[in-house]
Amino acid sequence: EHLFEIAAQVTHSVPPYLLDFESRTLVPFSATNGAVSDHLSQMLSRATFVDEVGAQVLPETPEVSLHPLQEPGLDSYTEVLTRHLSRYAQQMMGSGIIPTDEMFQQEARRLLFDSEDQWNQTIADNREWLAHFRGQQSNNSHHQAQRTLL
Repeated sequence: EHLFEIAAQVTHSVPPYLLDFESRTLVPFSATNGAVSDHLSQMLSRATFVDEVGAQVLPETPEVSLHPLQEPGLDSYTEVLTRHLSRYAQQMMGSGIIPTDEMFQQEARRLLFDSEDQWNQTIADNREWLAHFRGQQSNNSHHQAQRTLL
């Protein structure tokens, strides 16, 4: 009827299985709470990212805007964490190490809390999210390998 898929129009979403988890976090997502921006800024200061060539890139800083962003930036902790853990996985695999779930969980704690204390829970402690993340990474590396062959 509208000639578009609803899911394709959704941006900056949190998967449904994380909504309850997210609502109980130290700094739950909020579009209006300034503390969320501050926590996101702290995470961005600890995160590192690389481009396609492997050069380190500074992340985009989130800006408060009432209009939808044209370019998807890093404006939620799930996006920052996903991008950072992707870089972490590439770095580990480049060193010949296949990251374990525990390694991802420790790195997520370090990024979010600047600590590896297991009492600090992140979405990486959610088995379903971690399985989805691993699936995305597997698909991304498969597509990158195909582009390299072309």
